[in-house]
Amino acid sequence: MISDEMTFLDGPTIFTGIEVKVGLGILIQNGMVSDILPSDKVPKGTYRINLPDNSFLVPGFFDAQVNGAGGLLFNDAPNEKTARHMDRILRTFGVTGFFPTLITDNPEKMRHAADTILRLVDDKENGISGLHLEGPFINPIKRGCHNDEFVRCPEEEDICFLEKLGLALQGKGGRLLLTAAPETMPEAFARRLVRSGVVLSMGHSEATYEQALTALRHGFSGFTHLGNAMSPVRGQDPGLLGAALLSASGAWGGLIADGIHVHPALVRLMLQEAQNKGCQPFLVSDSMPLLGTGDNAFSLYGTPVFRRNGRLETENGTLAGSDISILHGLKWLLSMTDIQREEAWRMASLYPCQFLGLDQSMGRIKKGMSANLALLSQDMDILATWVHGVSTSL
Repeated sequence: MISDEMTFLDGPTIFTGIEVKVGLGILIQNGMVSDILPSDKVPKGTYRINLPDNSFLVPGFFDAQVNGAGGLLFNDAPNEKTARHMDRILRTFGVTGFFPTLITDNPEKMRHAADTILRLVDDKENGISGLHLEGPFINPIKRGCHNDEFVRCPEEEDICFLEKLGLALQGKGGRLLLTAAPETMPEAFARRLVRSGVVLSMGHSEATYEQALTALRHGFSGFTHLGNAMSPVRGQDPGLLGAALLSASGAWGGLIADGIHVHPALVRLMLQEAQNKGCQPFLVSDSMPLLGTGDNAFSLYGTPVFRRNGRLETENGTLAGSDISILHGLKWLLSMTDIQREEAWRMASLYPCQFLGLDQSMGRIKKGMSANLALLSQDMDILATWVHGVSTSL
């Protein structure tokens, strides 16, 4: 429960999301960062917690794409029980904010998911910060494991529903993220959604390079699971991936960093091009129910998905999400690329919050922002987390 008593976290190296600070601690009150100050400046009567001096206190990780965890899939039961269970599992991996993700499904399921998240998004007891609808407005050619029975183009009724949902979530301090194929989304629809606070991301798309650039001008600002389920770079058409790498400065791209969804060499290219004209990658997990379990299979739309050869795949070998967390992706980046540790931390926290327009309340350790924190060991293992200033025992 959030307390109005002051707590001081003392001892670790602090990464604020922008810079590293040593010799200071974090003062927390009412679920917020009250100050960052030296130990001898702490107000009298403050409850002190001495943290290991060889640890790192960083902004809690943020995952914009979580399909399931701990044996539960949001599509199966997009209710409060499922969402809260996912939150508890993700906390053990340092995730203090996330979007439950509903992949392509029927309108009734979408409305059920929306009602659930509207009830939870302003509840400070959890890290649920919005809703990600991945589909159903996608290209069937690039549907991957999505059920083609529910794939369709948006209609006026859909846009009205999404406008209202976007505004309602924004009014509660959350966001609605919609993954859509830009070739299915008329310009007028895209502009209306963006005006309503909806964050638009291109994915499951066969868009041409030109179509992708047009979509960016109409309000799309992201790319969903970069390098997967999107038109590739070809000699005659750089495609959606080419647009992301070469011409999407100011845009963002979710990256599943496991060496399976994207080849390590391509990940290094993405990081390199982010410094030039490409979109800025940030970490997502795309996790499925097997995250946090020892199980080797689950059901998606009634079809079995297996954990085998380091992959989650259907019987025919189609990739179906992952069994990793943001923490796993962070460790993979640090071991397989030359990325700086602080930049990898930004990809796990600050950057997704900036993409989603939540960076005024989370993604950094700063006075006046939510005390969503992760304590890391030297080996990048999670020692503790805080969500709105409330610690979780691991």
